[in-house]
Amino acid sequence: MQEGFLIGLSCYSQGREAVSRAFTIYGSAVPVAIFTLGQKSCSSNGQVQEMDVAPLLENGRTYVPLRYLAMALGVPEAGIGWDPASQTVTLSSAGHILKFYPGRAEMERDGRREPLDVALLNRYDRVFLLARYVAEALGYKVHWSETRQQVLVTRE
Repeated sequence: MQEGFLIGLSCYSQGREAVSRAFTIYGSAVPVAIFTLGQKSCSSNGQVQEMDVAPLLENGRTYVPLRYLAMALGVPEAGIGWDPASQTVTLSSAGHILKFYPGRAEMERDGRREPLDVALLNRYDRVFLLARYVAEALGYKVHWSETRQQVLVTRE
């Protein structure tokens, strides 16, 4: 495991107290997105974003909500699609088309099917997956901070 260093992020909301968080950063990469297990907020390019669901732990793996991960990595809202008939999530960004199938351990990247080591989850009317599937397909790296229970996504 790489050595990390800590940075702090403070954010202020109108009429609320200040929120301050510290994150472990690996190497010299500053995270593009940070998801903390059990918290309904994430950091996206240094800004705290509220989510309607929190990342969850299942079978020793941390799953993040697909929609919020996609948006944190720059996928526009119009590039996120859900087809209820086929139960398919489609992400269109940076010249790539990614398709995900909840309950199945596979994805489609630019028309090619690829196996995943775990199936996507459909919980709380949201699709959850391991962050690396989307991140790596779009040119990012994923790190796990065990001590902070955080998924950190950085640019490669």
